[in-house]
Amino acid sequence: MDHYEEAILQTLYISVELQFLLSQFINLGFGRNWNGTVIFWVCYLCFCLSQF
Repeated sequence: MDHYEEAILQTLYISVELQFLLSQFINLGFGRNWNGTVIFWVCYLCFCLSQF
C-alpha cells in the first residue's frame, strides 16, 4: 500500500470517527456537559489537523 492509499484510508477513518463524535456532540450538546463537550471537540479537531 503506497502513501496515497494510506492517506485516503486515514481520511475515511477520520471522517467516520467525526460522524460518530458529531452524534455524541449533538446528544451531549443539549445536556449539562455542553462546555466540556466543546472543549473536547476543539482539542480533538486540533489533534486531527496536526496529523496532516
